[in-house]
Amino acid sequence: MSKYNVVRLDQTEETPLVWLWDRRLARGQLTILEGDVGVGKSSAVFDLVARFSRGRMSNGVVRTLLLCGDHSVGAVVLPRLKKAGADLGCIAVLGGRGQPAMNIREGEDLEAVGEAIVANKVDLVVIDPLTAFVGKVNLRDETALRLAMRPLIELAEKHRVAVLVVMPRRRGPMLGACGVFGVALELRAAEGGVELAAWRSSLAALAEPLVAKLWGDNPVWSVPEAEAKGVSSLDAAKLWLELYLGGKTLPMSEVVDAGGLAGHSMRTLERAKAALNYKGKMGEVDGRPVWVWIGA
Repeated sequence: MSKYNVVRLDQTEETPLVWLWDRRLARGQLTILEGDVGVGKSSAVFDLVARFSRGRMSNGVVRTLLLCGDHSVGAVVLPRLKKAGADLGCIAVLGGRGQPAMNIREGEDLEAVGEAIVANKVDLVVIDPLTAFVGKVNLRDETALRLAMRPLIELAEKHRVAVLVVMPRRRGPMLGACGVFGVALELRAAEGGVELAAWRSSLAALAEPLVAKLWGDNPVWSVPEAEAKGVSSLDAAKLWLELYLGGKTLPMSEVVDAGGLAGHSMRTLERAKAALNYKGKMGEVDGRPVWVWIGA
């Protein structure tokens, strides 16, 4: 009997895509995030994971397992996530500087990752950087890359988690990206901060590029300015507000402050809120009454 499984498509059920982060991170799929050395990949990942833990920029609260190869958990990972406002109860860490080396291509180490996913009810696995967890692999070689990623693909499908793989940008074409990774993202330097761009996807239309303008230590993710996109200030504010507020309830002051840092006036944000049919009402935060906006 053949070891290969032949599947009849008329007897197969379609598996719907479930996005944790619209058109960027999907359950059961791999996403790659590449960028030049020193551009701030880990900083961007920490900030995004912190936001996801509060249900911001993501479709609900996302519980994350971080596989950290280069950073000390106590000296780097924990303080940076705390500073970013993360809900630490939604984030678990495996590995880290000073811990035994892991190789996710080996059964025992991959099993440990799976056990951590189940124990912590994880939605997203972040591997930063990939090179710290696959042993000696030439990731410029397409065949080697596919073989190294196979265990991660099986892990993502088995546990229905999204997997974000972080690695330095390779020169030339990203070999195997279309076949191995559902979505390919690139982090690159931009005026005042960084830009996160989806340059390839086999799952959906490409997501809009996002720009993080740094204000002190807190990046504010936004769509590029209206002038650069060739759209009106209202449309740009609507895109930003959907990204920041969609599906959530936040204090109006927080939304207006963040929108201001992203280049949107309070008046334009009010118009965008009305156009999106988002509501405002008196709510309560930390036991005190505040005016909130509701991104229904």
